Amino acid sequence: MLGQASSNGLSTGSVIYRSPWRHITRPKLDRVLASIEFKARSASLLHAGLVANTQKAYEALSNLDRTTPVPKPLVEPREFLPSDHVTSYWDRRPEPTQPHSLRASPDPSSLPQFPPSLHAIRCVNFEPPFFTLEIQVVYETDAFLTDLMVNIGASLRSSCVLSGARRVRHGPFTVRNCLLLKQCTIPQSLYERFAHLRSEPPEREFDDEDEYRRHILSEIVVDDETNLFSNLVKCTLRHKF
Repeated sequence: MLGQASSNGLSTGSVIYRSPWRHITRPKLDRVLASIEFKARSASLLHAGLVANTQKAYEALSNLDRTTPVPKPLVEPREFLPSDHVTSYWDRRPEPTQPHSLRASPDPSSLPQFPPSLHAIRCVNFEPPFFTLEIQVVYETDAFLTDLMVNIGASLRSSCVLSGARRVRHGPFTVRNCLLLKQCTIPQSLYERFAHLRSEPPEREFDDEDEYRRHILSEIVVDDETNLFSNLVKCTLRHKF
């Protein structure tokens, strides 16, 4: 949302000040988004340990296939580590004399967290003062999305707050693979079909256990049913990791 600045960068926060936004047009917004995407792609090379316009970067990006690991960020943010720790948590080992039950569990804040990497950003709806952006990003955080909106507002000589965010894709899974909260159940009919298949011997011989397992799943899952178990099976069969 354009024209406002809040204490936490969200539309639900207390408004600090208001600014004019009627001078902002769709072409101006597109130019700002293109500039942000260009800078983010340049920074993604540095996160992966590559320098632009070098032979190493050319060889790493021109010979990508499914067997070659994708370059990952090498930057490790140190602000998440306690000040009294010289080494990272994953480099430290507990004392060998300390029982395993007494060893502290890993602190989530001390685990390696990669910086957000923006791949693409575009405007899909522009109705000032509201607009909708479609963003492709990995290792994103709430603070990253909030700061991104604030920076977009400043680049447009105005202010901006984040009204809402919706995840439409996570890896190979999209909105079509999602369930409503009321659909996250397993019906009684599925248990009955599973018990019926286990009680009766198979109609034919199977070469291995994997083939028999696929046969059982195909008999249990019904296409017109929408539940937690059926959705997990369909996603597993559709997306091979």
